[in-house]
Amino acid sequence: MIKTSTLTSTIIGMSLLVMLVGCSSPTSNPREAPPALRAGDSLDLTATEIWPSASGKPWICAHDWIIPEGVTVTVHPGTVIMFAPFEFDSSHKSERPYVLVEGVLKAEGTSANPIILTSAFDAPDLGQWRGIRLVNAQEGSIFRHCTFSYGAFYDIDTVTARGKEAQDFKGMFAIRNSSPIIERCIVMYNQDNGIFIHGENSSPVVRYNIVIANDASGIRADRKVVLSQVDVSYNCVADNSALQFLMAYDSTTYGIKTTVNPNLDSCDIYYNIGFSPQFTRTEVGVRSDEADLSLTSCSPCVDAGPEDIPDGTPPTRIDLGSVPYVQLAGELRGVIKGELGPNTSYRMSCHIRVSEEDTLTINAGTQIEVSGLYNIESFGKLVIAGTPDNPVHIFPCDSCHELWGGMRFFPFDTLSRRGVFVREPSVISHAVITDFDFIDVKHVGVRFEGVRFEHGLNYGVTVNTGSLELADTVSFQNCEFIDCGFHGLKVENSSATIRNTLVQRSKGRGIDLSLTRESVDITNCVVQSSVVTALALTNFSNPKVVNNVFYGSGYYGILLHNNCYPLVQNNIVANNSLFGIIDQLSSTPELSYNDFIGNGTDYSPDSLDRFTDLFPGVNPSFVNAESGDFHLSPNSLCINAGTPDLWDGGIPGDTSDIGAYGGPGNGIVGTSAFRSSTNRIALK
Repeated sequence: MIKTSTLTSTIIGMSLLVMLVGCSSPTSNPREAPPALRAGDSLDLTATEIWPSASGKPWICAHDWIIPEGVTVTVHPGTVIMFAPFEFDSSHKSERPYVLVEGVLKAEGTSANPIILTSAFDAPDLGQWRGIRLVNAQEGSIFRHCTFSYGAFYDIDTVTARGKEAQDFKGMFAIRNSSPIIERCIVMYNQDNGIFIHGENSSPVVRYNIVIANDASGIRADRKVVLSQVDVSYNCVADNSALQFLMAYDSTTYGIKTTVNPNLDSCDIYYNIGFSPQFTRTEVGVRSDEADLSLTSCSPCVDAGPEDIPDGTPPTRIDLGSVPYVQLAGELRGVIKGELGPNTSYRMSCHIRVSEEDTLTINAGTQIEVSGLYNIESFGKLVIAGTPDNPVHIFPCDSCHELWGGMRFFPFDTLSRRGVFVREPSVISHAVITDFDFIDVKHVGVRFEGVRFEHGLNYGVTVNTGSLELADTVSFQNCEFIDCGFHGLKVENSSATIRNTLVQRSKGRGIDLSLTRESVDITNCVVQSSVVTALALTNFSNPKVVNNVFYGSGYYGILLHNNCYPLVQNNIVANNSLFGIIDQLSSTPELSYNDFIGNGTDYSPDSLDRFTDLFPGVNPSFVNAESGDFHLSPNSLCINAGTPDLWDGGIPGDTSDIGAYGGPGNGIVGTSAFRSSTNRIALK
């Protein structure tokens, strides 16, 4: 039997052995390495003139930078100052530095050489320094063409003296009873408000800046601030985590879009906008000295300043932010007016707009290459003044994009803020518009004459003006819709006249009418090879459909759906796969002197007993229907076979011919006068 003392000794010995063996091969558990900091030169915090470092490295500020009352410090263009943590007290606590301005700080960069204040960490993040505190009552601090990022630490410490003090400085710029000028700066990626204004004696000027992606409000004023003393205007304030503006007792005007600026973008009454600035390249974690903060062509910050302040680039309005956009010769973007061309090539690098008070004229021979899904938007008067021998061409850049946006015709600005209707409608004459998304007409009275719309992705043209008055008609004369989308031409709740127009190979419907009542005339047109229907009438559409050809559709020549009562006269409806004409839901056409021939079934079965006065189906004897020539051969039985009271200019006393080349409006169908001149010259 083993004694207890011996057993105990054995257990202790074995335990010691296990411990020794374990210690001979310990598990590694190193401390996490501190974040890497950039190398730089130490900033002299007593200097009054700060230039870029001679070494080319950034200045490193690893302590609170205090500019005493009575001292002016000037930071020169191109200077980069990065802020690093420091040991605050004997406990070796890591602390974030701030800039305290009791005197005057002047930091005036240039667009080519901005001043940058940011974090010193290799992988920067929000709140890595505390920002700039302006507490002086004296004026004179100026910040222009500067970038401020990765600062404004959000301090939840309300116990220590430093933490309590921080509660009055809640922003990258913390302005307390001070009046700095902050212009053309970028304030982004900060942990608290971008700009915080505090105290009844504060009267800062904050203009032409971009304040984005801060983790609180973009610009905030507390309730002690007298807002009538503050100039906060022409800024881009967007994508901040809290309200873009939190302005004391009055946040009901700042950031509320109640008007439009000179770019026709929505803005508040102080011309502050709330759209992404569209920098060339920047994202969280990119060092500010490596980010490309230049504006792209489509940035809403371009030309968003007041009209009477030039910035050295055309046009003459100031850009927001630090680096203005430089517009190249021959480049089209933004709001334009005046004249283009003639016989000149342009590159359209973003949407272009015509203001409601202006006219833009595009002269004969002008070519516009579009470098993306951009639109021509007219709130005023757009005049395209091509000729049959020298049309205007608008098309996507071959090396840029397969498609461009299209054209939009508006009666007022996008949010109806101004509510000023333009009395002068646009006129589009002799143009070739190819490879676009769609054309949208909401303005009354727009005229299209000799225009070829080719390869519309979604559709050719949609008209929706909201007016059925004949005086407001949108007209199409000698136009072509070739290979367009779901419909070649759609007219809804509008007045329109469609004459001598060719519609070929629409992916859905050729001509599509809805809610038009008696406000549409379709005469002397050819609608050929629509995938579904040549002419679709729906929802109380009662047009005059006279002297047309509806040929070769995949479904119907003419569709009537839901209370449609059109006049259908002198038409040739031929070779449509299902029905020549079909009526549905209480629809009844007035039919006379038409030729229905070669359709799957000439008439819908429910209507056979009502169609008693139809022209008997005969071969119309087209010259060459398959090649698109729908003239009648000399021996056609459709010659002089139309309604007796329509004379088409032939022998006096004869009746009109049936088809697209009969009746008073007979002549050229489509834009054949310049169909062979659609070659375009690449922009050099």
